[in-house]
Amino acid sequence: MFPVYRVFPEDHDIPVLKLIRLWAAEGFLKPNISKSMEEVAEGYLKDLVERSLVFVSKKSSIGKIKTCKVHDLLRDLCIKNARKENIFHVVNRSEDVKQGSITWRRLSIQPVAGRSKEIYSSLHSIPCARSLLCSGEAPHLPSYVYLIFGLLRVLDVVNMHFDEFPVEVIELVCLRYLAFTCDSELPPSISKLQNLETLVHQKWKFGLCPTLLPREIWMMPKLRHLLVTSSCFPDGLGPALLLDKNFILENLQTLSELRNFKCSRDIIKRVPNLRKLKISYDVSVSELWQSYQLENLVNLHQLETLALHCYHIRHAVYPEKLTLPLRLRELTLSGLRLPWYNLKSIGALPNLEVLKLQRSACQGPEWRPIEGEFCQLKFLLLEGLSDLVQWRVDDTHFPRLQRLIIRSCYKLEEIPSCIGDISTLQLIELDDCNPSAMNSAEKIQDEQQSFGNYDLQVHLNK
Repeated sequence: MFPVYRVFPEDHDIPVLKLIRLWAAEGFLKPNISKSMEEVAEGYLKDLVERSLVFVSKKSSIGKIKTCKVHDLLRDLCIKNARKENIFHVVNRSEDVKQGSITWRRLSIQPVAGRSKEIYSSLHSIPCARSLLCSGEAPHLPSYVYLIFGLLRVLDVVNMHFDEFPVEVIELVCLRYLAFTCDSELPPSISKLQNLETLVHQKWKFGLCPTLLPREIWMMPKLRHLLVTSSCFPDGLGPALLLDKNFILENLQTLSELRNFKCSRDIIKRVPNLRKLKISYDVSVSELWQSYQLENLVNLHQLETLALHCYHIRHAVYPEKLTLPLRLRELTLSGLRLPWYNLKSIGALPNLEVLKLQRSACQGPEWRPIEGEFCQLKFLLLEGLSDLVQWRVDDTHFPRLQRLIIRSCYKLEEIPSCIGDISTLQLIELDDCNPSAMNSAEKIQDEQQSFGNYDLQVHLNK
């Protein structure tokens, strides 16, 4: 696993999810009876942190490691072992491709300015490479490069901007990890990559119309993580797929970020083990919500993280049925304009630990939670809720809350003083809020300190 750390530049914050997916693609991870590959990887990473070989740079809202840095000792060890065992090489210029490179297995191309073309022309001497990652801005790989590396398992060219999908990639049938940036659609032939586990398709230009994913995506049974930018599933599966019960993506865990995803019952049952889902909608009339069938989300029994974003709403439009799976731990809502009373079903979720309400997620001047709701909530973000004036709560409503973040809620008059009585509360942070709300947060801190509670931190960004 250690050679993968050399992919990232020195002192670089390493995205943990990407690191884990690279570990999986390289074959370093094996699932066991009780844990998935991703859970096994999290255990390895935790062990490295406990031994001070890896440092945590940033944690997620739920407390998981989001980014990390490698200790200099571990990095030096990675470099030393990679050179000794000839397993990983960083190429900055053509001179770095030396004698004996025919046995190199992993390459990270980090070109010095103006040296890309000569580097590419030297790659023909490394036909056995299994991983190719390009860092920094670089010109497109010439088509002959793909033909050289017929055994690739990992291809990360996300920093290269393709106008059209590089069709030569389809011949790399051993690929397990593919990341690239391209403004055009994925071709139906993408399904030839039957070993693919992670597919990352980013867009270079913003504001483009959503592209359509090919139906052949359903023919990729090993796919675990599908991360796309502004892409839509086609309506329905098509007659052939609809009748064939074998087209089920049992391994798919991550699906992000789909546009206007229709959660039909048939589609939902074909992704039974989905754990993370992110969807964005363009909705202008309320009737459209019925066609998206969000009520079927409740059947995603393994779902732990859900983000629903809605854009371009001008009127009071919201989904009437928002019933969510009981296993859900993290929920992000924005732009839905839900009446506050519609949060009752969300507050009843027994495992919900993180709730982010952003950019008119809810509408109305008053939020009055009910006792017994949000029993497990640890992190609450209220951001851009322009209607909210009064927040009626007491310390029984969020009994396990640890972090409260409020941003750009201009009309909110105050933070209820009883919030400070929540024994687990560690942080109150306000940014760009009403001065009276800022003052109430300061009063909460003063009151708690008068009781001997100096652990509660209050951060105000005026």
